[in-house]
Amino acid sequence: MLLSNTKYHENLRASIKWVLNVLKKGGYKWIDLEYINNNRYVLVKGNKRPNILITYKREVFFNFSKQFPDEKGAGDSINIEHLRYAIRNKVKSIIAIFPNDKIYFIKLHDFLCKSFSWTNKEGKSIRSTSIHNYIPIQNIKGVFG
Repeated sequence: MLLSNTKYHENLRASIKWVLNVLKKGGYKWIDLEYINNNRYVLVKGNKRPNILITYKREVFFNFSKQFPDEKGAGDSINIEHLRYAIRNKVKSIIAIFPNDKIYFIKLHDFLCKSFSWTNKEGKSIRSTSIHNYIPIQNIKGVFG
């Protein structure tokens, strides 16, 4: 079910704010936040901590296993331009917030090593990986290393 535009933006803001609060409570401090991709991605620039990219997903890549038959289940995708941005900004971890309120993380290095490159219908270069490569966040401190 797709959310109305207003509800979607409320969820987006609330979800990102929640993750930032959890990071803060876990002792993570940042010096700046940079919003990109229509405010759905946030670069969290750590204060003497690794940088983190928070991504708010509109949907899970349910056709992942159809696109990549050797893989099982759903996946996640990130445009290559946003991955380059993450690399330039020395991001170490990605926190992904999905519409079902599930929150996962993956090291950027792992995402790059375990993902597949392809081009979508709009001609954008994408990398996608199985959702099974992500770690459900139960202890936010795992994101810091």
